Amino acid sequence: MDELRPDDPSRIGPYRLLARLGAGGMGEVYLARSAGGRTLAVKLVRSELASEPEFRRRFAQEIASARRVGGEWTAPVLDADTDAESPWVATGYVPGPSLHEVIAERPEPLPERSVRILGNRLAQALTAIHEAGLVHRDLKPANILVTIDGPRVIDFGIARALDAVTADGKLTRTGAVIGSPGYMSPEQVRGEPLTAASDVFSLGSVLAFAATRRQPFSSSDSGMHAVMYRIAQEPPDLSGLPEGLSELVRDCLAKDPAARPTPAQLVERTAADAADADTVPWLPAGLTAELGRRAARLLDSEAPATRAVPPPPAGPPTVPPMPLGGPPAPAAPPLPSTAPPSAPPATPPATPPLPVSAPVTPEPEPEPAAVHPDPPAPDPDPAPTPTPAPTPVAPPLGVFGDPVPVPAPTRPRRTRLIVGSAVLAVALLAGGVTYAAMNLGGDKDDGKNTSSGKTGGSGQPDDDGTEEAAQPEEEDSSSPGPAPSATIEGAIADAYLGTWQGEGKDSEGNTLSLRRITITQGVEGEDVATTFNSFDDVLCTGAAELVSFDNLMVVESRAVSSIPEDSCSDGGEQTLRLRDDGSLIWTNDERGETAILKQTELSGTPVPAEFLGTWEREASEPGESMSLVLEQAAHGEVVATWTGDGPAYHCEWESVLVDATSTGVRLGPSVVTAAEPKDQCESGNTETLRLKSTDQLTVTTLGGEEEPPVAYRRAD
Repeated sequence: MDELRPDDPSRIGPYRLLARLGAGGMGEVYLARSAGGRTLAVKLVRSELASEPEFRRRFAQEIASARRVGGEWTAPVLDADTDAESPWVATGYVPGPSLHEVIAERPEPLPERSVRILGNRLAQALTAIHEAGLVHRDLKPANILVTIDGPRVIDFGIARALDAVTADGKLTRTGAVIGSPGYMSPEQVRGEPLTAASDVFSLGSVLAFAATRRQPFSSSDSGMHAVMYRIAQEPPDLSGLPEGLSELVRDCLAKDPAARPTPAQLVERTAADAADADTVPWLPAGLTAELGRRAARLLDSEAPATRAVPPPPAGPPTVPPMPLGGPPAPAAPPLPSTAPPSAPPATPPATPPLPVSAPVTPEPEPEPAAVHPDPPAPDPDPAPTPTPAPTPVAPPLGVFGDPVPVPAPTRPRRTRLIVGSAVLAVALLAGGVTYAAMNLGGDKDDGKNTSSGKTGGSGQPDDDGTEEAAQPEEEDSSSPGPAPSATIEGAIADAYLGTWQGEGKDSEGNTLSLRRITITQGVEGEDVATTFNSFDDVLCTGAAELVSFDNLMVVESRAVSSIPEDSCSDGGEQTLRLRDDGSLIWTNDERGETAILKQTELSGTPVPAEFLGTWEREASEPGESMSLVLEQAAHGEVVATWTGDGPAYHCEWESVLVDATSTGVRLGPSVVTAAEPKDQCESGNTETLRLKSTDQLTVTTLGGEEEPPVAYRRAD
């Protein structure tokens, strides 16, 4: 889920837009809210399609049929306007990740019982769709959302409308092909008329993927045409498929449509397994718990109503930012703006970037108005207000999001951005069923790493000249989330999979950022990477879609969340190429930035024990104090809490972990969590901690005016 962009509409029909959920061959999808408070997913048709009369005619027919689809396992079509200048359709919003995300981020496939229940629910969904006179035509893991109660099928009743334009070759844009190569039926590959049996074949491929983490007709080196040939001519590769699923899946994958079972027959064949699904969780315990946490975060959060506008709010706190180690002594009385007394509190680290992006604009989500894609003007007067972002689980999700260009020091450096534990601002009102897929592990980098190598400049602090080599740590069995696996078949070579890290530099060799990317298996058009990028004053998380993979890997990246909020922009097209030494060279020509990325092992306990504990700032002004508490947590999660006290202020901040080595820790921009008076504390920049001895460390603030490191002494 992403924040609305400046060029996105603010409303579509009677619905107010809250966030971007994604995009596809047909158009953009937005999270929206009705006047009555219901949360929906609204798809806005692309202008080039809207200009085709035949597309409009078929779109209207298919939507009329889709609105008749009932059943428990589909996301209902609730509203539509097929006559609008830009046609749109609104469906229920399902708060869960896609099946593809769930499988891609697990070290093993779903257990046999879960797959059989999945088949039962999907067969029921297809029955409801077919009874309405529709053929889905694009049933695939990305169009199946996973919740604690069961799966939900989305995007039915839409694909056929594209036939009107693709048949004449009017659409050549990637993604406009009807159906996804790995999940097409033989008759679909041959361009023949489709019946309900085509969806059953796709269902067989989906179940094989869920049970083996591989597509039955694809391999890591398969191109689209090779996959389509295998679908039409060769038997499926079902190696690794549990014996109890073999007959069911093979029957679905019969080349002859007439030989395949009907959805109703599949429901009967899996009924025994699904009988207790209402009382016994249908998914493994760990996955059920993760889905529950994500749903709770959504329900407790507000939808991001702000847009990713490049210029930050003018006129930040009036009070000068506290020196990196603690708030400067308050001088005169508090200025009328939002800064601490003359001696502002130090710049503590920021809150952990939540998986999804949340707006930082001061204005909270107003009344639950309806939402639809119609460009609303962004709030011109946003005051920095706390707003956290949730996660995409996906254990790994996101790509290289780049910081939005900000006007030079137009604003004073902040001492922390308000960070609540609010998750992605996606207000789920009235428990509406959701359409948008959330990354199953996006809210935090699923792997926790001990950085691989030191970073200078924007990288790890280097004030004592000690080499910061990556400190491999023992595997922590409690580490949340498995490393990406190469067992899922797709277009990406296995050597590219995993988590990579390095410094981004300009053409002159100046360090601009510390970049981390996690690459998972997938095919063109799917999200295959998540990113975690640290700049001097911004922390960006993102996701990247695979554009192509041949001699090198090309991805299209987008920003997902940032600290401070609204500070990152989409990264655009980027390339990655494997080098002879096993490293990757990442390039963004538009920004003129490159990075040599080395594979790194992630740990669930990355912060060295020597850093943990309570520290107090040395040489504080009379009457003032600044303390720092460092605790163990994963990358992207809060590890540092700061407390600054003075005669006329009390400030508290949180910072998330960016990177850690045996001698240094890098924290994201600090976020204000408590302020008295409310306008006396500021958010801060990225900070680095370096251990000088067992009882002393220094804190250095990156970016802005150069300040000497501030010393802290152990207090526990």
